[in-house]
Amino acid sequence: MNSLPSSPIEALREPAAAAASLAARESEALHALLDRAVGDAAPLARVLATAAALRMRLLEAGSEEATQWWDGLVEGERQLHGSLIDALRAASPSTQERVLTYLRELAATGSPAFVPLSEPLAQTDLVVAVAGDFKRGKSTLLNALIGRHILPTRVAPATAVPCVLRYAADIEIRVHYRDGRPAESIAEEDLESYAC
Repeated sequence: MNSLPSSPIEALREPAAAAASLAARESEALHALLDRAVGDAAPLARVLATAAALRMRLLEAGSEEATQWWDGLVEGERQLHGSLIDALRAASPSTQERVLTYLRELAATGSPAFVPLSEPLAQTDLVVAVAGDFKRGKSTLLNALIGRHILPTRVAPATAVPCVLRYAADIEIRVHYRDGRPAESIAEEDLESYAC
């Protein structure tokens, strides 16, 4: 498994050490986990959860110092979220399931400290936005990526409404209306009259 970058881990050490006077148990636990986190997705998930618990204790303290340590923890955690995803991709399926189950259980507690953990778990699709000025080839690019001419292309501006493309075994085109009418399926050859 790939080792984690040391900079976010080191970024967490300083606020964790400083916060020991307000939350000794959480600070000590976070330091112990940081020592084990490099290259291991499971302790990394616990690092994020323990840092979130430490942030909650700092929130309870409500001092100016606690606010500064909170900011340091948040920045270190933000950097580690991407590392956690990368480590999970490289992990075995059993490790992936164990870590995801652990994070889901934490997210289910409803604590505001664990909201950042629940957001990546709720997102199951990779969303890529394609945007730009009129007549710059957005629909042509997407058609090329799909390998099939689906979105309308013209010499004049063509696609005038937002289009969402999702992977499916068979092509199905659904039109969603702004006026509250229920969505409906249309034939592929009718798309141009709706999208242009």
